Amino acid sequence: MVNLKSVTVTHKNGTTALKRVSLRIDDGEFVLINGHSGAGKSTIVRLLTAEDVPTSGEVVIDGVNTKNLTHRQIPKFRRRLGVVFQDFRLIPTMNVFDNIAFAMRAVGRGRKEIKKRVAAVMEIVGLTGKEKSLPTQLSGGEQQRVALARAIVNNPKMIIADEPTGNIDPKMSAEVMDMFSLINQTGITVIVVTHEQAFVDTLDARVITLDHGNILNDTAHPEVAEELRLRRAAQNGDSEDEDKNEEEAVSEKKAVPEKLRLYGFCENERKLSFEAVLSKSLFRMKIDIFPDGRAAASVTDPASDEEYTLHLSDMASGSFVGGVREDFEALLRDISEKCFVSDVFRSDELKKLIAYAKNTYGSDPEFLWEDSPRCAILRRADTGKWYCVIMAVAARRIGIENDGEIEIINLHGIPEDITADVGKNGIYPGWHMNKKHWYTVVPDGALPLDELCRRVDESYRLAGKRK
Repeated sequence: MVNLKSVTVTHKNGTTALKRVSLRIDDGEFVLINGHSGAGKSTIVRLLTAEDVPTSGEVVIDGVNTKNLTHRQIPKFRRRLGVVFQDFRLIPTMNVFDNIAFAMRAVGRGRKEIKKRVAAVMEIVGLTGKEKSLPTQLSGGEQQRVALARAIVNNPKMIIADEPTGNIDPKMSAEVMDMFSLINQTGITVIVVTHEQAFVDTLDARVITLDHGNILNDTAHPEVAEELRLRRAAQNGDSEDEDKNEEEAVSEKKAVPEKLRLYGFCENERKLSFEAVLSKSLFRMKIDIFPDGRAAASVTDPASDEEYTLHLSDMASGSFVGGVREDFEALLRDISEKCFVSDVFRSDELKKLIAYAKNTYGSDPEFLWEDSPRCAILRRADTGKWYCVIMAVAARRIGIENDGEIEIINLHGIPEDITADVGKNGIYPGWHMNKKHWYTVVPDGALPLDELCRRVDESYRLAGKRK
């Protein structure tokens, strides 16, 4: 959580950049901060990154008062943040891979972890195949994608973007802002400082408008706070099934291959395999996920290359065996939570649509966000661009008077056609997307399946346009 308490910032030349500004940003919010030049936007960025401290008042981030940070503590504090700048701030002598990996090396991550994670985030931002390119060989939009990948590679709690679209063309700007929206869907707090009114008008986000160091307007919606409360309750809430063993928990769920690969699983003779060390490297654990969904796990003593099974017996006791058992179960639990889902999509219409995309374009749903198991994308293989975004959201969020959750499909469209179609046959403004170029369909039968497939075809075509 971010909390600015009566913050005033006065520069050495006597100029006051912020005047007793108070605001609170809860975890998981998507916030746009806008205003004219000199309104105080950049000052807020410097406060949030601890580059500056208030003249009076307090800036508290996740319980840390930035005024109390020592010079040596600031780098560690910033590790929880991902920052994206207008001028990209890429290292010109490093290729794309190394520019992204730099953030992980700075915090001491291992080579294997870096390789896997960098590949994953490059895929998320649509840069696969550009690993060896230098910044000078990229377009402005591609450079900003590198900067975004670098910002998210360490799984920050919060992303701060300072005029991220200032040096790229409008089309690429829209795509970058769409990426911020979807990153926010994972639960990451996103704060974007921008002067571009087009995004302010089209993005479904809280907007804080600054004017001469004062908050002129704050469009915080009550339903946003309620959704965040419900999201936190779902994440931290009741655990009636906690006593189920891990084998049962996994058997009731379906493995998501994309999530397994992001976790570190590798293809191995038509199955996905993962190895890890347990109990301070005393044992080696291997997990295999087979095509039919079956899972098998084993623990081996590297010294003798023999399987260790004592931890599987409830009769076996002692701190050593208990420690192995705890490590074993904790890893299974983590994989189950992050890589398995109960029932991904429930709508028959949606399942038919996914099958159509698979048969027509060879597209499988990609689940890119650990905290959003029912959020997936379909992407073109040739351009890497998304042409379909599938989500499960609270019905009221798109204007349906229903207390339940519904599945929606976001599709590319032509702005004039979107304007004409919204409000008809289960078509709504693009949810969490740029509403000028995206629209939302509820697959409840109001739009016939053949028409829905035609619209998927159109979205696929529009996603094929290259820069």
